[in-house]
Formats: sequence, structure tokens, C-alpha cells
Amino acid sequence: MKLRRFTEVGITRFDDFRASSARTENQLRAILEDVACSVSTGADIDVERVHFPTRFSVGEYLHGLLDDVAAPGVNTDVGTWTWLSAFYFEQLCPQGSSPGDRPRWVPAVDNYRQYYRHLLAGPYLIYRAHNDNPHRAMALLANPPHQPGDIAEQLASRQELVTNPSVMEVATRLYINSATNSPKRGAAGRGAGSARRLAAILNQLDLTWDLYGLDPDKLLDLLPEEFDQFKP
Repeated sequence: MKLRRFTEVGITRFDDFRASSARTENQLRAILEDVACSVSTGADIDVERVHFPTRFSVGEYLHGLLDDVAAPGVNTDVGTWTWLSAFYFEQLCPQGSSPGDRPRWVPAVDNYRQYYRHLLAGPYLIYRAHNDNPHRAMALLANPPHQPGDIAEQLASRQELVTNPSVMEVATRLYINSATNSPKRGAAGRGAGSARRLAAILNQLDLTWDLYGLDPDKLLDLLPEEFDQFKP
């Protein structure tokens, strides 16, 4: 199917669909096919029904699909991201799960702390920021698309952290099992050495260190002993 963007009518109807407790596949198809709900983006881009096992795969696919030449301005295009949310809705909201709040589906492009929560734009932007080596951001991309997880919740809302190569490399070394590409036990939550604690410590270090100027090894050395349990 060709990439399209929702009009205000389409966004409103999708909002109503998402909030309904009686959603059906036919209702969703009707929104996607109604010419009053969407318009062409002007880009000749084919969107496929790809299966996304992880947020990494979301970022990888969409980064390949939505480059700056084929889809200029897509980063802040609410209509396009909302249409993509609808197109992949059944995968992003598996049967029996709750859709969650609006920023997961309709991107809050004017508020980065909310924008990163979009289930598609979030992983796309993270992957794009680290396209020279996207695996360094695996800490934020290892989970299934519909479950971003606490590591992403703690680190992705601050643009200065999520775009910092050293911070992302350190988070991935700490919290991702390199053999399985899955989060380590204890990375989430409020415990010692958790992602929540890492965000707090980085806030402190940022007062006296240039985090962009630190290499990953040096940044790891600066972390207190509570993080030793996660160090590779």
C-alpha cells in the first residue's frame, strides 16, 4: 500500500477507534480506505505488512523507507505517523492489550519528552540518530514494539542523552545481554544500578563533565559501584 497521511478527519476517527472498547478489523480498514481520512504524501513509497519482533526492527525498516529524499519533513508530520500507527495497529496493539495513551499513536511532535513515546516514531528517531552504528542504541530498541520498556522510558525522553553515542553505548553495555540481545534482569525498575538510577547519575555527571566528550570506557569508569553488577 502506498504511504499516506491522515487528515484531521482521519486523526479524529482513528482517535475514536483507538479509544473504543469494541474495535474491529473492519472499522480500522474503513478508516484506512476512506478517501476523506487520508491523502497522498506525494512520495512514491510502498508500505508493507512487515512483522516487527523488536523496536530495532521498526527503526531499521522505517529508516530504510523514510529517507530525507523520499519523504522530506516526515519527522514532524503528525498525519503520516498517525496513518502508520493505524496501518500497523494490530501489531502494535496485540489482542487483549490496551492501546495506552494518545502520544503512543498520535505523535506529540512539539514535545520531545512525549514524542519519543510514539510506538513507531520513537524507535525510528533513535535508529536514525545512531544510523552509523544503530546497535549501540540496542538498550532502547530491544523490546517488542508495543512494550518500549523502562530503559527507553528513563533515557529516551532527554534528547541530549538519547542522541549521545557514548551514553547509548554505555546503556547497551550495561543492560543488554550481548548473547541474546535482550535486557538483563534488574535493568528496569528502581533498584541499584537500574536505568532509572543511570538517568539520575547522568544528570549529576552532566554538571561537571561534557558527556558528549567522554568515550564509553571513561563514562563507565565514572559510574558508582552500584553499576558494577551490570558491567560486562
